[in-house]
Amino acid sequence: MSDFALKRTGVESIDIQHEALFDLICILTDDVTQTDNAVSSLNEYVKFHFSYEESLMLPASYEHYTQHLKAHERFAAEMPRLTKQLMEETSIENKIEILDSMRKYLIDWLDNHINKTDAELFSNPSQFTPTR
Repeated sequence: MSDFALKRTGVESIDIQHEALFDLICILTDDVTQTDNAVSSLNEYVKFHFSYEESLMLPASYEHYTQHLKAHERFAAEMPRLTKQLMEETSIENKIEILDSMRKYLIDWLDNHINKTDAELFSNPSQFTPTR
């Protein structure tokens, strides 16, 4: 588990995935030799998590359904841009700066999204399908 203050949603599968996302962010170190694998793993896991989370949402009863999907879409669109910028950079110093910015963006976005948007969604059982 990572060192970030994540609110528990009460949905175990979602909480485990949120912890995994933060753990993957922690793998993004200044060791640029590990960057490709770490970023690739993070991008794949984000796709998996968003797809899973969206499959639980009930559009008819979740008032913020469209906004939640758009937030996921914006995040998913930003990741390839950041990844491309990181991978195309040739200077180690600049790569480290980009990695720092990427980590900050990821932590800020996910912390806000999980602790506010997801917490609101999963606080009301009528807005999502319970997991089995």
